[in-house]
Amino acid sequence: MIFLLLFVIYLANAAQPKGSTRTLPKLVIIETRLSIEEVEVKDGVLETTVEAVLALAQNELTTSNIEVLLLPVDQQQHPFTDIQFASEEQQTIGSFRAVTKADGRIVAMKERKHLKTSCPLSKRFPFDGRTCEIRLTSVRQQASSLLLRFHPSSSSITLSPTITTSKFHLMKVTPESCMFDTVYAILTDSVLSARHSCVIARFSFSSPLIPSLIRYFLPPLIGPFIAWLNLFTPRYNLLLRFGVLSTSIFIIFLSSLISQSTPPSPSFTPLDQWYFIVSIVVFLFIIEFFITSSLIYHSHKYRFMSTGNGESPVRMKSRQRIERKESRKLAISMNNDVEKSGCYSSMISEVFLHSSDRFSLIAARIDITARFALPSILILLITIFFFFHLYVLTE
Repeated sequence: MIFLLLFVIYLANAAQPKGSTRTLPKLVIIETRLSIEEVEVKDGVLETTVEAVLALAQNELTTSNIEVLLLPVDQQQHPFTDIQFASEEQQTIGSFRAVTKADGRIVAMKERKHLKTSCPLSKRFPFDGRTCEIRLTSVRQQASSLLLRFHPSSSSITLSPTITTSKFHLMKVTPESCMFDTVYAILTDSVLSARHSCVIARFSFSSPLIPSLIRYFLPPLIGPFIAWLNLFTPRYNLLLRFGVLSTSIFIIFLSSLISQSTPPSPSFTPLDQWYFIVSIVVFLFIIEFFITSSLIYHSHKYRFMSTGNGESPVRMKSRQRIERKESRKLAISMNNDVEKSGCYSSMISEVFLHSSDRFSLIAARIDITARFALPSILILLITIFFFFHLYVLTE
């Protein structure tokens, strides 16, 4: 078998003409120009209208016999059949594309497309805007036979002067060359892959701070503001306080739903941190409400016990239990039998009124303290938040 294999190899070498050598496929270089006509970023998608001009490099052109034709969009010839935009959705504008022929072969092509490409949020949204890209790739031809690059001139990417964006400001568009690998076979112990060429137009958007403050940061602050105004309502009107506090919670929830019009991000963004800060402060207002409500309830309870009229059996037993406890305290302090004294009823009533006033006074002090302490906590957290994101992380 070995001799037979060697004999076949010998015959193959003998059949090859002398002086012939194995030649590698010629490298085709295609230069790209992009004209950006429309740009919009919304709901995590970059929508662009692009006019792409693909042409063989100047060193590939050897003649001046050039003609320009219009061909249907479904007719595309080598080497441009291999070049495509890598986007989730794309639509060719018009039914024809302009092509340039030299000596019977196509050397340049121009077409317009409307592209929709994913553009996720950054980790520091809305402080650092977004970075999006559109990619033009060579799908089948490897980089060793077809190389994509931008035209070496400074006008390889041009922007229409009428471009406007509703939420972001387009800072710049940067041309980049790239390579990517595709797997075409998986063996038991190895993976066979091929390297392809591509070009990228990278869009850098900035997020204006003032519109971001108005849209994302101010609406949640209405909740803590209403909760703070709740501290100035009548302390004994618990139903009114509960309604106002519920309104503040609803406003925060509603503003969070509005902010979710932006696509979700897998990381904990500054916007998430902002809602976390606002929620903490509102939670402190809720704690203050329950504490003062409990104190007001005990104040009413002791004041009602001081009269002793129209009490239920359960309330009467509670009054008697507290009354015995307070009478023992009075007996110890007066060193005699309080129950035999004529002023027993008035003294017990006075004890109940004193307890009622004490609970009411504590509730009033907590209310007054919360009017200054809770807004101060919110202002401190807001200061730390903006100082950290505007100065510390940007350095």
